[in-house]
Amino acid sequence: MNKADLFRKLYDLQDLKYRDMQIKIIPTINPESVIGVRTPELKSMAKDILKDGNYKEFLEELPHRYFEENQLQAFIISGIKDLNECMEYLEIFLPYVDNWATCD
Repeated sequence: MNKADLFRKLYDLQDLKYRDMQIKIIPTINPESVIGVRTPELKSMAKDILKDGNYKEFLEELPHRYFEENQLQAFIISGIKDLNECMEYLEIFLPYVDNWATCD
């Protein structure tokens, strides 16, 4: 999935009330970086991306612009079955984890 398609899908799933709530409970992130996509939707997207096998390019495009991209990154990494590959991508991603919700 290219970035334009990803952003279009994220904005299609946007929930503004959820966005406002996230901004309040995660005060350390820039409010402009939050789209407002619910976690189950992001987990479903991650599962689809993993199933397609086209996740490596996305995982290597850091830093991300949106909070949801970071969440998606974390969910994709957690779904990688090969331990060595999972750990490799986790080590690359950890310096970009800047809030409790992403590390949770």
